[in-house]
Amino acid sequence: MESAWQRVESMHHWILENGDKRTDPWLLIYSPVPIICIFLCYLGIIWIGPKLMKHKEPMNIKALLIVYNFAMVGLSIYMFHEFFVTSWLANYSFLCQPVDYSPSPLGMRVITSVTLSV
Repeated sequence: MESAWQRVESMHHWILENGDKRTDPWLLIYSPVPIICIFLCYLGIIWIGPKLMKHKEPMNIKALLIVYNFAMVGLSIYMFHEFFVTSWLANYSFLCQPVDYSPSPLGMRVITSVTLSV
C-alpha cells in the first residue's frame, strides 16, 4: 500500500513525464511545484495581511489601480488578438482539434498565446 507522500511523488513524476516538452524551459511551466508555492504564499498573505493591517490607516492607491486596470485591458486585448490570429492561421476548429506537438513556428506561437491567456 502506497503512502500519501508516495502517491504525491508518483503524480508529480507523471506530470513531469507527460508535459509538453516544448515548454520545459519556460518559467513556472515545467513543474506544478512553483505555482503551488506561490498559491500557498498568497493564502498566507490573505490570512496574515488583515491581522497586520488591523490598526493601520488605509492607503490611497487609486492612481496605481487605474494604471493597473489599463495595463490589464491592454494585455487582454493583446492576448485575444494573438489567440485569434494564431487559431485563424492554423485553421483551428473550435469544436474538436488535435494537439499539435510539432516545434513549428506556428505551433510555438499557438502554445505561447494559449499560455499567456491562462
